[in-house]
Amino acid sequence: YGFYNMKNVQITNYSLESNKIDFPMQIVFISDLHMGTTLNTNDLEKYFNNISNDNPDYLLLGGDVFDESTSYNDMRKTAELLGKIKTKKGIYFIFGNHDALCGVYSGTSEITKNIIQNELIKNNITVLEDSVINTDNMCIIGRKEASDSIIGNRADLDRLLANANMSNFTVLLDHQPLDISIAAESGIDLMLSGHTHNGQIWPGDIVLKLLSLNELSYGHQLFKNMDAIVSCGMGGWGTPFRTVSHSEIVYININ
Repeated sequence: YGFYNMKNVQITNYSLESNKIDFPMQIVFISDLHMGTTLNTNDLEKYFNNISNDNPDYLLLGGDVFDESTSYNDMRKTAELLGKIKTKKGIYFIFGNHDALCGVYSGTSEITKNIIQNELIKNNITVLEDSVINTDNMCIIGRKEASDSIIGNRADLDRLLANANMSNFTVLLDHQPLDISIAAESGIDLMLSGHTHNGQIWPGDIVLKLLSLNELSYGHQLFKNMDAIVSCGMGGWGTPFRTVSHSEIVYININ
């Protein structure tokens, strides 16, 4: 059951409303694929073709798409497949704790953060790291991974917001669901995170809630006027088993 549940990726749909957009908008959010642990590139091609057929406005990648066990060939092929997904407005990526620190702690990794970034850029995927993109109808803020701050501190959210067009629908990408209430106070409309896997293996989900490490460990919740969504991930880390929740691709429809 745990193996099937990990391999069987489902679609999770959320419907939101905003007075900042004139026409319906669709965001697809993928995080925590951990390429090589559970899914192969043939599996990915099937799921990514389905996303292309839906032709969303944006594809947002929330980190840990790769990790220290991902081979160079799998990383390269995954970046190529991601870059082929058809969207109206583009594909944006932030690093997670695993892909940001590839090659730092693991001597067996074939890839490093810089290699990943170069491969993504080569496939027309925009990498955000403490940076802001103002598009014609949306503002995307991509934060540097919190655990990567051991190498260099990440910028304060207030400094990033100084470059954000808050009159547009504003999305904050932060791999770990940290400081959600602080983000909600800033006027951000939607915060997207992953990282938790919702525990992945029982009783991990219960432990997450008991420890209260995050204000939200999975799902959707409204914080003041900001919607926060935490995905349990398209894959899993370490072992190809999941007994909590399901592997998912998140679709967000904004009306």
